[in-house]
Amino acid sequence: MPPRSMAIANARRGGRAKEPLPVEVVFHPSWWHMNAGISFDADFFYHPARRVEDERRMEQALDERFGDLRRRCRESRECQNPHHRG
Repeated sequence: MPPRSMAIANARRGGRAKEPLPVEVVFHPSWWHMNAGISFDADFFYHPARRVEDERRMEQALDERFGDLRRRCRESRECQNPHHRG
């Protein structure tokens, strides 16, 4: 059994995985609209300047709400997110 599958099987048996399992969080478009005013209409996908601006606003909204979590992850030796490596 590959190591990742073993960790998952161990966690399912009530044990603790030796390695943290990767987690990816995706916010629903309605969350983005309510919290950052982002609308995923055709302009979002087909107008590069609009897309860049909305991406900046998304990063800012995430940093305002969850920045402390991202900073703690960057400081952790166990952080596996390649975006957090400096």
